[in-house]
Amino acid sequence: MPVRLCRIQRRSFLCACFAVILPGAGFFCAVKKRKECYIMNFMLKNAAVYTEHGFEKKDISVIDGKISFGTAFDNIDRVFDFSGCVILPGFTDVHVHLREPGFSYKETIKTGTLAAVHGGYTTVFSMPNLNPVPDSVEHLNVQRDIIRDTACI
Repeated sequence: MPVRLCRIQRRSFLCACFAVILPGAGFFCAVKKRKECYIMNFMLKNAAVYTEHGFEKKDISVIDGKISFGTAFDNIDRVFDFSGCVILPGFTDVHVHLREPGFSYKETIKTGTLAAVHGGYTTVFSMPNLNPVPDSVEHLNVQRDIIRDTACI
């Protein structure tokens, strides 16, 4: 089965953000317990994983949101053959315009972070060109509430 996208947080055993998108299998998110995400335990076999030593062929298990290397089959819902596929560290974008609150007709936190996940990004930094501008705790909390409720990463 060809894989369109797969990114993991580098050297992280606690899954901060991990997304796998498989054609015909849907979007699996072993990250946060959000309404859109289906939490599942799975194994990625025979992947070329980028580590501090370069690319290495590894099996990766994700069980209860925790990533580990190896072949532990306890509680695995599904095994995916990742032969010929590459797994890279999650990327970080330090300059994104999520535009919410105030300009949601341009983009929302949900759509912007979903696009980031699909591109392999696990961390984004939102620019403060919002309405209200996050120049006080009160205004910042408006954005934080939206992030807490709708962000995919």
